[in-house]
Amino acid sequence: MIVKRYVVQEMPEAIAKIRKDLGKNAIIISTKKIKTRGFLGFFGRTAFEVIAAAEEEEKKANDHFKGGQAFTESVQEEAIRMKKPEAFSARGGTERHEEGQVEPEKERLLQEVQQLRSMFQSFLLAEPSGVPAVARRMQKTLLANGVDESFALRLIHKGMQHIDDIENMSEQAFREVVQAIIQNEMGGRLAPSPITGDSRVVSIIGPTGVGKTTTIAKLAAHQVLHERKKVGLITSDTYRIAAVEQLKTYADILNIPLEIVYTPDDCVQALQKFSEKDLILMDTAGRNYTQKMPVAELHPLLHAIDPDEIYLVLSLTSKTSDLETIIANFCEIKIDKLLFTKLDETSTYGAMYNLVQKFQLPASYATTGQNVPDDIEVLTPESIAKLIVGENQYV
Repeated sequence: MIVKRYVVQEMPEAIAKIRKDLGKNAIIISTKKIKTRGFLGFFGRTAFEVIAAAEEEEKKANDHFKGGQAFTESVQEEAIRMKKPEAFSARGGTERHEEGQVEPEKERLLQEVQQLRSMFQSFLLAEPSGVPAVARRMQKTLLANGVDESFALRLIHKGMQHIDDIENMSEQAFREVVQAIIQNEMGGRLAPSPITGDSRVVSIIGPTGVGKTTTIAKLAAHQVLHERKKVGLITSDTYRIAAVEQLKTYADILNIPLEIVYTPDDCVQALQKFSEKDLILMDTAGRNYTQKMPVAELHPLLHAIDPDEIYLVLSLTSKTSDLETIIANFCEIKIDKLLFTKLDETSTYGAMYNLVQKFQLPASYATTGQNVPDDIEVLTPESIAKLIVGENQYV
């Protein structure tokens, strides 16, 4: 282990020296303000004392390294993933470890990234004079839009890495750089997508008041009118008589059948009745899914119907912390995609980006009003990115 001490006037200076001397994976052990001695002991100045360290192998490798990144992106992303109570798999399940045990390597990585994040945060916030104004303004925009602070710092850092002459870049140009980064991150297996063509049974779940029934009507109308599919509806939302009547009204308008189920056996029978349908959409009761018991009660019905896809409907007017709790409580159910409602009732959209990144679950649709079937759209990496950076708004 190599440990070095730096005394600098500003944190950006320390970052540059640490990167040059110790490499991109160096860690900050401590930072503190000190008084430097002036001429004959007078006219001292305030400076920063920074203690950094790196493994010997990293130092040797850095002797041949030119122009590397100041922070290790892969370590940051691993730490972000580890911040979740349980890491979600691509199918919505969880990767579990024995309670009370943390893999030593992951613990070390987490500690490192926390130190690196602290260093960059002080660089970006405490010493704004060393950060271009366009980057500071973009960071404020992201935070105001509800983007998690860790994600906002990461996006700003990645944006700055892509630019050689950021001092002369316009605010709009830097926004486009960050937008492109978000679009790239929201691609691949996390790319938003509608109901897949080979899915025959789709379940829609979510808490109370998010607009599930209206959303199902919009989805059914699109499949009937635009995809020309034979659709059947199933509802287990027997807690509210109005919900059944509302869905029945939509079913009558679209001239499609509706089955009401109360038990897992009812689900099996309903599937048999709809054996000739191309697509079956199942509505479920809205419950308080910030509690685990309602989630457990939903499990037998979902097991009986065995859906090809499960969509978790979440309202963007809810607090992000509550949305995270809801997703975490569904760890035993294979959530496939997130569906966001009420884009037209909020001016902050960061929760979409936060949830997709933290739980590694793709988005699908977003609803933008109460009109059936019009106010729903398929999300895209571009549409999400524009909302996140403040390029577009629905309100």
